[in-house]
Amino acid sequence: GQDTVLCEGQQVVFSANNLFDKYQWSTGSFEKNIIAKTAGTYMLRATDRNGCEVADTAKILNVFGRPRPVLDKTAI
Repeated sequence: GQDTVLCEGQQVVFSANNLFDKYQWSTGSFEKNIIAKTAGTYMLRATDRNGCEVADTAKILNVFGRPRPVLDKTAI
């Protein structure tokens, strides 16, 4: 899968295609899709109806904090 970065408060949906009968993510999920919010490696093992298995990984490289606004006070 494609690696990505997020900003604080964002999330990404990692999705497998419909060619498989069973899905198992490194998160413990058995769903076709997962929602990820934290940095790390997400691995999927998928099995088709013939018992053939494939695996893929995607990474969230970093979750950047939100910038803090700085307001300047200017006298008029």
